[in-house]
Formats: sequence, C-alpha cells, structure tokens
Amino acid sequence: SPTSPPPTTPPTLPPLAFETTSTLRLQTQALAGISPATLHGSLVTAAVGGEPSSGTSVVVTLLMQTQITAVVPTGVTPPQMALALQSELCDLLAPPICSVVAATASAGRRRRRLQEDISFSAQTVLEATSTAPIASPTVNATSLAMAASFLKGSPRWAFAAASSVTHRDCLISISLSTSIH
Repeated sequence: SPTSPPPTTPPTLPPLAFETTSTLRLQTQALAGISPATLHGSLVTAAVGGEPSSGTSVVVTLLMQTQITAVVPTGVTPPQMALALQSELCDLLAPPICSVVAATASAGRRRRRLQEDISFSAQTVLEATSTAPIASPTVNATSLAMAASFLKGSPRWAFAAASSVTHRDCLISISLSTSIH
C-alpha cells in the first residue's frame, strides 16, 4: 500500500493588523475648559485602551473651524478683509496652521457706502501640546479696524465694520487615526 506523505504544516498567519480613521465634529462649547493637550491624551488612551505600545500608532488632529460674518469697509476687498481677520485671529501662526478665507458675499444685503456682509471661514490646527482651554476665537474690533484701514479703508468706517463682526458657528473637528500592527 502506498504511503501517504507526511502532513504539511499550516502556513503561519501574518500578525493581526487594524487601521481606522474617524472624524467627529463638536461645538466648541462642548469642550469648554478642556485643553488640546488633555483632549489629545484622552483620545489616544481611549483609542488603544491604555498607553500605546510598540507597533501602535495613534494620530490625533484637532482643527477648529469658525464661521464669521463681517461688514467689509468701503474700498477694502473681501480677500484684503480676510488678511486683516487672519492677522487678528491667527496671531503669528501662518497657513496652513491658521488661515482665514472669504467664503461668500451676501448679494442684496448692501449697507451704506457699498459696505457688504461677507462670510469668512477661519481654520486653526490646534497644537496637541497646548494647555490653553479650547475656546472660540475673539476679534478685537480696534486692532481689526486698524488692519482694515491700512488696506485702503477709512478708520471710521473700518471701526464700524470691525465692530460688526459676528461668529456664527465654531466647531472642533477631531480626526483620529489608529494603526495597530
């Protein structure tokens, strides 16, 4: 009787690997009093059920997105007003860490002297090491008026426009990528 060959060893399986990316958007008020550093640490711990071990990668990106409406002074273009807002909101942070762009102009809602309401979108990547509490950005009307008036507008109209700045919405977008190998 023919002999059967010896059984072969099953192939070794590759190590388990897991990758996921999630994005969550929250109102800034939901995170009142929490710093980016605390939030970052909590998210990393929650993603892996403790401290990350070797072979584990957790990337957390915190992006604050603010919708702003402002009256653009006569003689100042929306891109120029966006630069003035950026200098006020972003301090010394440069794009892509912090940027402000003109989103839309509301046609038909013109004010005296051809001033118009414009929507702007401000985005700031929050540093994971920052210990300052997460909060909606604020605009100092006087310094914004000075920045806008240097861009061709008159100081009086620039101050009136800067005083009209309103924050419509401020969200924190949390992107969490986890890779375990």
